[in-house]
Amino acid sequence: MDPQKTGLNDQWNFHGLYCGAGYGLDGLPWCTSHYAFHMVLWHIPFAISGQYFSAPNTTLIFDPKFRCPYKISFLTPFAIGTLKCVPIKRGGLKTSKFEILSTLGDLHLQYLDVSGIPYPTEVTLEQGKVITW
Repeated sequence: MDPQKTGLNDQWNFHGLYCGAGYGLDGLPWCTSHYAFHMVLWHIPFAISGQYFSAPNTTLIFDPKFRCPYKISFLTPFAIGTLKCVPIKRGGLKTSKFEILSTLGDLHLQYLDVSGIPYPTEVTLEQGKVITW
C-alpha cells in the first residue's frame, strides 16, 4: 500500500518533497509546499478530454473519457474552446458527429482527431466558427 494514501490520508499531494537517504523518513513526504497545490486542478480538463496538443507538429488529438453525447473544453496556448459529440444515425448505423469551436484565438492544425476519427484535411480553427465532421 502507498503510505502517502493510507498513512497520511493525502492522496492528492503528489508534489510534496520526498526525503532522501539519511533523514529516517526515506520515501515519505518531508515537506509540502502549498504554493503549487492549486495546480492539481489543472490536470482535470486534460485527463477527462484526453487532449494531446503538439505545437511543432500542429496536432490536436482527443480521447475523451465520456460516452457521446458530451461537450468539453479544450485549452492550447493559441486557442481555447469546446469539443462537442452528438450521436447520429447514418445509413441506419449509429455514429458520432464532432463539433469543435474556438471561443478565443485561431489555431491551424495539420492533424485533428477525436476518438480515433480524424478530420479529413488540414484545418484552421477560426474564432467563432464551428468545424464539424
